[in-house]
Amino acid sequence: MTEMTFSSRSVQAAGQPVSELMAEALAHPELISLAAGFVDQETLPVEITARAQQAAFANQDAARASLQYSNPQGLNELRDALLRQSCQWDDSGIPDQVSNENVVTTPGSNQLLYMLANILLDPGDIIICGSPTYFIFIGIVKNVGGETYGVAIDQHGMIPESLDDALSMLKKRGDLARVKAIYLVPYFDNPAGSTLTKERAGEIHEIANRYSEHNKIYVVTDEAYRLLDFNQTAQPSLWAGDRNLNHTIVVGTFSKSYSPGIRVGWGILPPELITPINDVKGNIDFGSPNINQYIMYEVLRNGWLQEHVSKLCDHYQQKQNAMLDALDEHMSTIDHCSWWNPGGGMYVWLTLPEIIDSAFDKPLYQATKQAGAMYVPGHYCFPKQGEPVQHNTIRLSFGQQTPAKIAEGVKCLATAVNSVLSIA
Repeated sequence: MTEMTFSSRSVQAAGQPVSELMAEALAHPELISLAAGFVDQETLPVEITARAQQAAFANQDAARASLQYSNPQGLNELRDALLRQSCQWDDSGIPDQVSNENVVTTPGSNQLLYMLANILLDPGDIIICGSPTYFIFIGIVKNVGGETYGVAIDQHGMIPESLDDALSMLKKRGDLARVKAIYLVPYFDNPAGSTLTKERAGEIHEIANRYSEHNKIYVVTDEAYRLLDFNQTAQPSLWAGDRNLNHTIVVGTFSKSYSPGIRVGWGILPPELITPINDVKGNIDFGSPNINQYIMYEVLRNGWLQEHVSKLCDHYQQKQNAMLDALDEHMSTIDHCSWWNPGGGMYVWLTLPEIIDSAFDKPLYQATKQAGAMYVPGHYCFPKQGEPVQHNTIRLSFGQQTPAKIAEGVKCLATAVNSVLSIA
């Protein structure tokens, strides 16, 4: 039999962490999963979605339009609504040089991230990320032959001095022309739960502009968790510091704030990126699911999103508090364990004593499974270049489990940590 050969791009796509994580979860359904970044099934907006669909089907013409192909760039009415809503979140009006022509809709935000990687990166090009960062994005960049380079973060997001140092070093070694973008998850980020401050956002814009010597270095702001703000204290977006979209790319999704099944995301893009994004999108799907866009337009038009998000934040804050209380109870007596209160989102980032490795094939993970829980090993979330990979880290999710199960899962983890430390 002739041996099948596959493209180098398919080889680069192999071995992604999400595949291992899903396989592990499916193999052990009896465990309390503090790993999956799923939303809580009980929070899904069934009644609002039914109302929105009824409104979208208010007459035969509207119903038929929603069941037809869409404009590849997205439903005009939804793009208008997304632009207005994004500006309202920043308490600002729509800039004169920005219109719905700068907006594209996608089936979730990952497609937009994938398209951006395709149009910005040649093999060997670099995107600067936080260290840690969203591990799916690391895989997306790898898939197109690009590289991610990690810079330090803390509770307040990417550290500008670390970003400046990284770009200075890349410039000295002759690699600055390969840097095409800086990628951030500025609100309650996945995985670390950090939120970028307004002051740091301004510094990041300045640094991106200063190092744009060979080509424009874009600032990609992935706002997946922006609305999951339990205390309504989040800062204005990175777009607020670059209102005319000189170099800022806004990436949004309703997967966490409304429903992952609705598959509606969006981008607000600098004008020079619209045509290449539309060209790539036309080759991929010829337009996002139209009926879903009509539904989300009705959700936004009628003010139902904020109604849902308000309930969602109350729900997830209880879960977050359960996790933080359990960590205080069971982990605070273990030396060199640390975490912070994210104040939103779905994740808590846990740093363990350096002697512990959290990987699947190491004693801690096996001991945690035996105790009855599972987590995401933190090393998946670190770019291979830049800041050192921290193998003693864990991403904990409070999205899916009940408060009682969250507390029990954290107790299982603490039991495992103490067990491993006792024989280290």
